[in-house]
Amino acid sequence: MRPDLLFPLFADAARLPKVGPGTRKALARLLHGDESAPVIVRDILFHLPVGLVDRRISPRLAEAKDGDVVTWLVTVEAHQPPESAGRMRKAKLPYRVICHTPEGYLTLVFFHARPDYVRSVLPEGQQRVISGRFERFNGVPQITHPDIIAKPEEMDAVLTLEPVYALTAGLTNRTLRHVIAAGLATLPQPQEWLDEALSRQKGWPAWKAALLRAHAPEAAEELLPLSPARMRLAYDELLANQLALGITRGRRGEIILHYRAVCTCLASINRERRPCGADFPLPDYLKTTVLQPLTSTRRSMWYLSARASTAHSMSRPAASRSSGLKV
Repeated sequence: MRPDLLFPLFADAARLPKVGPGTRKALARLLHGDESAPVIVRDILFHLPVGLVDRRISPRLAEAKDGDVVTWLVTVEAHQPPESAGRMRKAKLPYRVICHTPEGYLTLVFFHARPDYVRSVLPEGQQRVISGRFERFNGVPQITHPDIIAKPEEMDAVLTLEPVYALTAGLTNRTLRHVIAAGLATLPQPQEWLDEALSRQKGWPAWKAALLRAHAPEAAEELLPLSPARMRLAYDELLANQLALGITRGRRGEIILHYRAVCTCLASINRERRPCGADFPLPDYLKTTVLQPLTSTRRSMWYLSARASTAHSMSRPAASRSSGLKV
């Protein structure tokens, strides 16, 4: 029976804010390759970032370089819709919004724009925070389709190191970030199931802290498979899946062999010259937990980390795929 503590993680993702029917289908397509597949909160939380965008850069207009992602506070001066051309020509012309900063003018460019929407988010005479990729077109500074348009009081929230996720049609990075943030707010604090000495030796955080950190990296190095947070999550899933194999088959000896296989895998990843077998003695926590009847704490580990729905998923755990861990 699933521990009550974990019920929020197995709730339908449609209950999260900003997850309407269209977003739910996009999430199912992204995570399962099938729009009709069920999506639960846990599925979303194990979809980890693949990159970072630094939106903390706010250079002077004259010093900005083509291709830089910049964030500025601008004042909207005028809208220039493509109204003077014919119908076919008009559809191909951009909608321009002229803004100014203390250092000069900046043009925001929108293709296939809805004029009513652009006017609503960029009202003339008001200030807005703009973040996007800067370029100069015929010597004119511009940002095409800004990533973020926000009010001045939201400046601090924009000036961040933004995680970037793998996406699919109909799902933007900003929407997915909001959905994941709502899911992270439901994270429980399960009792730690790893041996304290092992966690301390590897420098691994607790499970909840590891998942929170994986979604809020502070440097590009934290996206790597061997970062402490990702190693912790990959270890949990690898261990849970291999031990689940032994438990399912009801063979104590196979549990031990699977555990030592995990140790051998981690040793090779860490480039430790240690052979398999008896050189990896069973730790006390394994003897007193995994090889004994499941308690609520141990069931938490299986439900959170093990993906034992099919033989294929057990042979190559999902978190190790997402973290880049090779098994």
